[in-house]
Amino acid sequence: MERILIYTGNFYADTIQVRRTLESRDIHFFVEDEHAAALGYGAATGGIKIFVRKEDFTKAVKAFLADQVISEEEAQAALEGWE
Repeated sequence: MERILIYTGNFYADTIQVRRTLESRDIHFFVEDEHAAALGYGAATGGIKIFVRKEDFTKAVKAFLADQVISEEEAQAALEGWE
């Protein structure tokens, strides 16, 4: 299963809306380096990383747009070449 990085952030609080959006649409996601960020090492590890399955990428971007997590321009840039 191939994963696509869809979000990075240095603080747990920054990931809440992203997680809610994915969970509400039943989009499976993976979180990396969450605990390092909680200990204050988030920037050193590249931040908290949220991945989705490759086949869910388009659905996730459209969900972010619908929930106003990203702008129309950001969604278009992300989907360019995917659809």
